[in-house]
Amino acid sequence: MESEMKATGRAPTNIAFIKYMGKDERGNALPNGQGKNFPENGSISLTLDSLYSTTTVHFSTDYSEDSFTLDGERHAKEAERVIEAMDIVRSLADLTLRAKIVSTNNFGKSRGLSSSASGAAALAFAASTAAGLRLSERELSVLARKFSGSGSRSVPPGWVEWKQPIFDEAGNLVHDSYAESFLPSDHWAIADVVAITEVPSKEVSTTEAHGRVQQSPYRAARLAAMPRKIEDCKRFIYERNFPSLGRLMEAEAWDLHLLFISSGIRYIRSETLRVMENVERWRREGLEAYYTINTGQDVHVLCHEEDANAVRRKLEQLEGVRDIMIGRPGRGAHLLEEHLF
Repeated sequence: MESEMKATGRAPTNIAFIKYMGKDERGNALPNGQGKNFPENGSISLTLDSLYSTTTVHFSTDYSEDSFTLDGERHAKEAERVIEAMDIVRSLADLTLRAKIVSTNNFGKSRGLSSSASGAAALAFAASTAAGLRLSERELSVLARKFSGSGSRSVPPGWVEWKQPIFDEAGNLVHDSYAESFLPSDHWAIADVVAITEVPSKEVSTTEAHGRVQQSPYRAARLAAMPRKIEDCKRFIYERNFPSLGRLMEAEAWDLHLLFISSGIRYIRSETLRVMENVERWRREGLEAYYTINTGQDVHVLCHEEDANAVRRKLEQLEGVRDIMIGRPGRGAHLLEEHLF
């Protein structure tokens, strides 16, 4: 049996149009970590095809402790989170075996490109499969959420809604928090052209930001507006109404970063602003493109698939842009036959 306790998962990043920021503390009272990383609000995202994490997990009596490497290096802080995740899997599978975990990204981390999301989803699929669990897509999304909140969105393919939890008046959980597709990846030919800026990796992690924004004076108004935003966003996607989706997406990005700025966090830099201002100018000149930003300094520029190369060429000419990556609607988390070790 032990020789079979190895699996490799691959999961993509996702780009959120309606962002998740802030954790629902009511989840902390639930037993067995059931409410870990419950979001304060739902979110809408697109699963991408070209930016992904690949993870191999091997359980064996040969290992006296868990070990984790990312892109060939050991990261103590990341290892703590991974080992905590492995403990969740061991509990579900009634295992005590330790494991070797090796993971790679085909893009940089700590830049707001959702490396924690793809990493969590890849780990959830690989670890649960290696442990002998056969989870449904919804169960995988819940497991990935416990590893990293937005990881829940990197499990399903295509156009995705991450649902916030629902509690009754007595504080009992009525509806769990997970992500699911509401439209397939081929619904709409949209491209995400990512401008990687020359700004160093972000100084404030997303995890830290979740805590600091709790004191923002704009938090309550943002949460109150979320149900309508999510409803509008889904409708614009169903209708393939790009101008309306783009305007909503840009407003949501500024709304999110207002939370950060009012909490003493600065992700947006001069290089970031330069890209955003140029996207607005290109749009006035007739190129239909819109931007959004996650918890980082790099800019996602959404456009029609046929305009992706034009957007790329324009971004290449901007000072402060050191690299460009293009993502398109893609499949969700899946298993690979070839392992990393």
